This record gives sequence, C-alpha cells and structure tokens, in this order.
Amino acid sequence: MGAFRRGVYAAIGIGAGVFGLAFVSLVFRYLPLWGTRESLYVVLYTSFAYVSLGGSVVGFFPRRRTTELISGVGAVIAVLYVLGVPYYMILGDTVNDTYVGLVLIVGAIVQAVFIGGFQLLSRRWRETPESESSA
Repeated sequence: MGAFRRGVYAAIGIGAGVFGLAFVSLVFRYLPLWGTRESLYVVLYTSFAYVSLGGSVVGFFPRRRTTELISGVGAVIAVLYVLGVPYYMILGDTVNDTYVGLVLIVGAIVQAVFIGGFQLLSRRWRETPESESSA
C-alpha cells in the first residue's frame, strides 16, 4: 500500500475517531436518562460510536482481519440489544418498558446494518498472508 493511500486511511481514521469520541460523550450525557424516552438517544449514539470508532480502527489498520474483529464487537453489541428486548417487553410492566424494548429492536436493526457494512468492507480486501506480513 502506498504512502498516499496510508495517509488517506489515517485521515479517515482521525476524523472517525473524533466523531466516535463525540458520540461517546453523548452516550454518557444521556445514559442517566435510561428507561425514559431518551433511551432511543442512548442506543443510537452507542451504535454511532461503535461505527465511528470501528471506522477509526480500520482506518489505521486497513486489514481484513481488523474489519472481521470490528464486526465481532458489533455482533456483541447487537446481542446485548437483543437480550434486552425480552427483558423489557416481557418482564416490564409499564408502557415505558415496552417503549425501551421497541427502541432496542430498532437498535439491533441499526447495529446489523453497521455490521453488514464492516463485513462488506472485509470482503473488499483480498489480502494474502504474505501481503499482510510485508505491510
């Protein structure tokens, strides 16, 4: 990979990292309001922080294995969302709990789209082991 291309990836990584940290700050701003109508903000900002910070890591380490690792982290977040759905929908006894369950369903769908994006990016790089070791 040429120096210009590495520079472009690094610039993308820095920009994505700034956005990721901004979304993390928004998550912590709204996190005390979990269980209220602002739960949608927490879930979406968490997903946006994931995709931004994941894009930052991929920008600095543009390898197929890195994108697969980032996809795995996203799958863990999606599983946590999915596990929260029955908790709030079945065990919840208020309308707000039903709302939070629906928010987690939306969050799982958004997270699945982001994971699919990283998987698509992973398939784009067709690196062999010797090209990874020389980079």
